[in-house]
This record gives sequence, C-alpha cells and structure tokens, in this order.
Amino acid sequence: MNQQRPSHLFGIFLSLITSLLLVSCLDSSITSSGPETGDPASVGSSEFASSDDNDPVDDDDSGDSGDDDATGDPGDDDPFWGPPDPNDPPEHVHGPITIWATDDGVSTPNVIVDNGDGTFTTYSNPSSNVLAFAMKLAKPGDVIALKGQFPAVAIGLTFSFADSEVFWPGGQVIRDITIIAADPADPPTINGLTFRGDMTTGQGGVDNIYFKNVIVRNGGDNRTPIIIFQGSLLGRIGLYDITYVTVNPSLYGGYGMKWGLRGHGRALYDVRRNIFTATAVGSAEEHAIYIDSPGWNGAGDSYILDLVQQGPSGRTCIQVVNRKNEGPTGLGLLMMKRIVARTKKGAGGSALTIAGHLGPVYMEDIYYKGDLGAITFWSDAGKGLHTVKIDGKDFTTPYAELRNVYIDATNADRSHIALAGVGTAIIGAFTIIGNRTAFDLWNNFSGPLDNGDVWFDVTAPVSAYPGFQSAQKIKYKGSSLSDAAIDAMLYQP
Repeated sequence: MNQQRPSHLFGIFLSLITSLLLVSCLDSSITSSGPETGDPASVGSSEFASSDDNDPVDDDDSGDSGDDDATGDPGDDDPFWGPPDPNDPPEHVHGPITIWATDDGVSTPNVIVDNGDGTFTTYSNPSSNVLAFAMKLAKPGDVIALKGQFPAVAIGLTFSFADSEVFWPGGQVIRDITIIAADPADPPTINGLTFRGDMTTGQGGVDNIYFKNVIVRNGGDNRTPIIIFQGSLLGRIGLYDITYVTVNPSLYGGYGMKWGLRGHGRALYDVRRNIFTATAVGSAEEHAIYIDSPGWNGAGDSYILDLVQQGPSGRTCIQVVNRKNEGPTGLGLLMMKRIVARTKKGAGGSALTIAGHLGPVYMEDIYYKGDLGAITFWSDAGKGLHTVKIDGKDFTTPYAELRNVYIDATNADRSHIALAGVGTAIIGAFTIIGNRTAFDLWNNFSGPLDNGDVWFDVTAPVSAYPGFQSAQKIKYKGSSLSDAAIDAMLYQP
C-alpha cells in the first residue's frame, strides 16, 4: 500500500480521470446510505417480494444510454462520492404499446401492429418465431407486449433466413425498443436471448433495448438464458424484472444452468430487480452474472441493482473481467447496489469478483451468506487484464467504494474481502461475521498488484469498529496489521 494522509482526494481523482482519458484514446482504435450496521433485513430490498482454485477468473469461453443522475466521475466536491441510483431509462420503456405478439397455445399465434393512424395490421400465424417476427417489424420507440411462451431469439445480426434471427435492413443497429409483458401479472416466457453484432462497423448490434417483466429460460443455449455473443460490440441492454429459470433442473450438476447472464461480448448494462430461482442445488453452476468489460466504449455507466439469488451458485454471484485479448477495456461507472448474494464453497473468485475495471466501482447495501469469500478485487495482470497507470504505478481498478456491506460467512474458505490492484479504496459501514480475515489487502489469491490508498470511513478508532466480527481484522501480505496501523487508515478530511 502507498498509504498517505490525504488533504483531499481531488489530486487522486484528477490523476484517475486523466489516466482514463488516455486509456479511452488508446482503445478508440479498437473501435443513500443505509443502516450503519448493514442489517440484512434492509439489504437486497426490491420492489418484488473450472478453473484453478487460486484463479478467480474463468478461462476463455466460446460463445445511447439513458438520462442518468449517476456519473462515472467521482468528482472533487466531496471526499466520498456515493452516487445516487440512476433515473428511469428512456421514456420508450414506459411508452404506449405499439405492437402485440401472442403465442399462448390457445389462440392462433399473431402479431398486431398499431399503424399510428388509428388502424391496425394483424399478422396471423406469421412465423415459427412470433417474437422475432414482431421485432423485425419494430422501429425505434416501439413497445412490444408479449403474451405466452416464445422460442429463443438471436438479436442484432445483419441478415439471416432463420426465423429466430432478428435484424433490421442494411445492418442497422436495433435500438430504442422495449419488450414487456402484456399482462404484468402473467409474465411471458422466452426460451433464450442472444445478442450479437458490431455497432462500430455497420454490422448490426443493439442499443437501448430493454426487456421488462419476462421469464427467460436456457432453452436456446442450455448454458445460459441470456448471452452477449463473444466479439460483439454493443450499446445498452436493459434487463428489468427478469426471472431466470432452467428448462431442466438436472443440467449442470443440478444447478440447471452454467450461468444466468453471460456477457461475453462488450455492452453497457442496466440490470434491475433480477431474480435467480433456486433448483434443488442452486441458481447457477458457476456465475449468476458473468460479464466482460462493461462500458467498453466509454459512452455510459453500467448498473446491477436489486439482484436476488434465491439459492446459492457454485462459484460467484457476479463476476466482472477485463481481459486485453477479448477487446477494449471496460470504462464508466460500475454500480452494484442492494445485492443478495449466496454461494457455495467453490473454485476461484468470491461472491462479487471484479477482475479489473478501469472506471470507478461503487458497491452499496451488499448482503452475502455462504462459504466463499464475499468480495474480491483481483489484479493478476499476468492473466492479461487491462491496467492504468496512476502516479507511475499500475492498477487494474483505479477507484472502488464499498458501503453497507453485511457478510455472514462462518465457514468461509478464504478472506471475506480481498483487495489488490485498487488505486484508491474507500470502505464505509460494514458488518463481517466470519472465520477468516475481514480485509486482506493483497495476498497470493488477489495479487500481484499492490493497492494505492485504502481508507475507512467509519467511526474512530477503526480497530474498535463494531463491524469487525471475524477471526482477523486486516492483513497485508500475510501479516496482521496492528491496531495502530489500522487506526491510521481512518479518513480525516
């Protein structure tokens, strides 16, 4: 650690922003605080009721933003930033329904289009894939209401004869459309969503496409209900009130799916109020959400809000990776708030694993229960992660802020929170009940890059903070820090 008493974080943020602008230029060629105790009853609230064990990151697998208050810049007005929840997305998400698609096994499959002049066009039995047919008819601003069960669709190609493929003429980006439930009390089911394309070369793609209040199953690619195809360069994908359900509970060792959302290509994400249902074993064999380099084009922020795992996954709840060999770096704010994470004792990673992100990372109201680590910022640049230089030193995550973290892990197999490669880390209120070290500031698991500055924004003295309810408080390179050293990590403006 390079621990120095700051007079203000302005210099840190200025260096961060300058470095990120440089990284963005280099990549262009690739064209509310909650309860102080972290009470689990208040965390994860919502609007609805094979890798090496020491390598948390999986091996490679084949396979215009809304008007938001949140910002990817920490800013210099306040020492701690605490961005608010983003505003609602573009108005078309709440706009009037313009297309109806029905495939309910009762009435004849059909698509009805509002022509905008008081007339309607009905297509009866138009295709083996009614949803894909409706999306091909759509234009920016349309809202498609679904009723029934629909086959899997692949969205964002330039052309295909397959009924399941969705493209717009001339390789246009499929943008500004929303797919919702015709009846919110009866969500439709889609048997798989695949997104693909390249917005930078005129080869299709998607941007500002939202799915709201639908059930998605792994009926297309049985590994995952939702996948962003490898090599894709896409805009914002919104997933609101999504429930992930398996087509076969016996798949993947009884988990039913390998991943829930697999973002192997690049995209911006707006994920809110998603539920991962439990099979007899859990919610995903590996990761509930596994995404590469969110915010790759620097055009906006990414959000994962109000996520609930009803059952434990086999490895992580959320894993974010930022590999050089997969494409441009992740940028922009990465916000995770009100997350209920559950995992079993697994292989690499922790419940929330950040293997590099070159924008700020903000976590708030995190509840974890399980036998793994809870949070890891991983810095193994030897695995090919993007890095940024700040004051001449390499970091894989320039800024991270954690607030209101509640951890219940009395049988964990690794440190509860491990930080490495973080330029500046701010730790707010926390409660860590466990059998391991509360905070491991660099170890063989999370290293090899050191952190810059780590500060605790809690009541003084830090060493006596009641949130420490674990076997050890803080370690650095395998050695426990003295109370004096811990107390010196208190932020004092």
